[in-house]
Amino acid sequence: MMGISTVLQLIPTLYVKCNPRVDYTIALMMRGLFTMTTIALVAKNKKIPLVGFCRQDMRILFTRAILAAVPQLYFYFAVTKLPLSLGYIIFNTGPIFVFLLSVLLFNGSIHSREVIGIIIAVIGMLAVTNP
Repeated sequence: MMGISTVLQLIPTLYVKCNPRVDYTIALMMRGLFTMTTIALVAKNKKIPLVGFCRQDMRILFTRAILAAVPQLYFYFAVTKLPLSLGYIIFNTGPIFVFLLSVLLFNGSIHSREVIGIIIAVIGMLAVTNP
């Protein structure tokens, strides 16, 4: 399922990259509208109520939506300026930052294997992006 998800994520990104007439902000908006419509149709078909949230939940969901949309907007912008392969390599460095932020913000534990893995990943990313 993860492989299918990755391939399906790549298709709209390729479309934005290969078709410079399409504004990346419009592409992101259309993706959001399609996702929202699909979720609403599936929920209606399965008779799942969509408005079952309290006000606190809606604030959290709205904040999460903004925090998810802004990086996606930057990603689509970067794809228009970088080769697609480099964009995906840089985009997929997220686990490195998750590890670092978990150590800094939540006092996560640091193990030598993880540090070695992070160093190898950063060296690999630098080797590919700056040959």
